[in-house]
Amino acid sequence: MLLVDTGIRSGEVAALSVTDIDMKTGAIDTRQGKGGKGRIVFASNPTLESVRTYWSQRHALPDEPAITTSNK
Repeated sequence: MLLVDTGIRSGEVAALSVTDIDMKTGAIDTRQGKGGKGRIVFASNPTLESVRTYWSQRHALPDEPAITTSNK
């Protein structure tokens, strides 16, 4: 939902941390975008609600700021 709603790239999502998303305004700071350039994209309220649900199910910890995780 995040990719479709905002146009954010999968690599940008992989590089996101919880501090990159402003849940009040919907602004998402993609610090590591295409060509190494960051950009600001905006998410709709339904997408932000999905992110909140994901975080609550993932049990994001303060010492684990990444949005996504990997088993590498």
